[in-house]
Amino acid sequence: MTDRQFTNCTIDTLIDRLKGKLGIPHVLTDQKTLTFHSLDFSEETGSTASAVIQPATTQEVAEAAKLCSSAGAALVPRGAGMSYTMGYVPKREYSVIVDLSRMNRISVINTDDLFITVEAGVAWKQIHSALLELDYWIPFLGPVSGMVATVGGGLGNNCVGLGKGDINDYLLGIEVVLSDGRIIQTGGRATGDPIPLLRHFGPDLTGVFVHDGGAFGIKTKATFRLVHRPGGTSFASFGFEDRERLVSTMCECARLGVASELTGLARYHHRQFASEPPPTKSERNAIVQKIIGTSSSRWRGIRDLLRSARPSGVKFLGAYEYSFHAVVDGFNQRTADRGLAAIKGIAKKQGGKKLPPILPLVMRSDPFQPIGRLIQGIQGSCSIPSNCVVPLSRAHELTEGLERFWQEHSATMQQHALEKTCNYLISNDMFGIEPILFWRDKPNPLRFSVLNPTQKNLLENTSANLEARQTAIKLRRKLLILFSELGGTHYGIGKYYRYRQNLQSEDIWSLLDEMKTVLDPGRLMNPGVLGLE
Repeated sequence: MTDRQFTNCTIDTLIDRLKGKLGIPHVLTDQKTLTFHSLDFSEETGSTASAVIQPATTQEVAEAAKLCSSAGAALVPRGAGMSYTMGYVPKREYSVIVDLSRMNRISVINTDDLFITVEAGVAWKQIHSALLELDYWIPFLGPVSGMVATVGGGLGNNCVGLGKGDINDYLLGIEVVLSDGRIIQTGGRATGDPIPLLRHFGPDLTGVFVHDGGAFGIKTKATFRLVHRPGGTSFASFGFEDRERLVSTMCECARLGVASELTGLARYHHRQFASEPPPTKSERNAIVQKIIGTSSSRWRGIRDLLRSARPSGVKFLGAYEYSFHAVVDGFNQRTADRGLAAIKGIAKKQGGKKLPPILPLVMRSDPFQPIGRLIQGIQGSCSIPSNCVVPLSRAHELTEGLERFWQEHSATMQQHALEKTCNYLISNDMFGIEPILFWRDKPNPLRFSVLNPTQKNLLENTSANLEARQTAIKLRRKLLILFSELGGTHYGIGKYYRYRQNLQSEDIWSLLDEMKTVLDPGRLMNPGVLGLE
């Protein structure tokens, strides 16, 4: 590394300067760490970072940005590493990854003026736990990976997932460090008063830095609006044999506008849930206590448990090709029940068979899943998800196009023992799908790090399966073409999904490119993200 040269200094000189600002333990340069932090779940590789830094304050981020900028080193912000879009995989060899895991403090919870301020390295589960005993919450709960996934990563990728809406719906403002070290406040945070009030205080600068993948700056803090918790929550699940009826049910329910969550699962996940070992007695007790504790009343929680629990867990899902799950929040329990009754009516009209709503009930009581469960399939198989969102009117066109895609490539998938499934969701009145490919393979270091001990024992001696892995990567790349043809858009664009090609005109791209030049003149903020070099 000694002889390699940045614009104005050697790598060693830059690293020494960073150590002087951040402390020696918080500037990492060993090869194992660099390789680990340069990987994501996409299974596609870029360059390996030259250093990983771990600032503890916004000021340290700013000082590090100044040093890297003056040296001509690229800055790549990284949250908890949950990307599958190459979002933080370095595009350039001489890159410094900014790991914000030490910036994990909740700064303010103000229930009088209804806002919460957190640092970018705070995980969504931290927020959930901090607000659990209060009468207020953020109705958007975060991604399913929120046990570790962070607010900063969610802001860069326009996070969707659990609860109502997406990350933008309750965002009041953010703090951002630009590549030259300037610290910018946006939205309600930009006003002279310390209490953030308006997201749109003048032009919406906040929106410039959301879903940018870190192209314009490093998010260091965010302020969200708090909302009074619902007085009641109701749950429903239905089984379907027909995909078209499931999709019609989800779209009709979305148009009602009463649900907080509408999701659909396919048989692969039914099999996966059924194959998992049953919870231990202590785990069952913990689940029961969480369900009762998060219900509108103790009586309601006990009633929901009695109606939902089955000795065989969720094995009943195995009888159905698809399942549909709904959560309705209301001002009180009666309001929630009335909203759910309308959803049940639609599901029954479409031929759905009523099921015990144990999945949505458990997920609301404890929303965030262990990461090893999310990124590994049955018997520990590796997986790569994709995502695509279309208007409700195009939902059937999208799912039919995806079905044709699977049929077209069925021989190739069978040859390499690839399996597939698809999750379905409604997000902000749009229909979304998450196709997932599975194959047997040796987990890369990032995957292996998030496995539980049982999974590690199962997979530590697994042989690499390069042919199946490359086939999965190629099929996923072909999905990009399908999504474009069907007019789909994406969450978490990163360096993977098509952005420029899907814009309405080159004028939009030109404006964005000019904004990049203004905010990041050296083009050093996460080069390659959104296609901005």
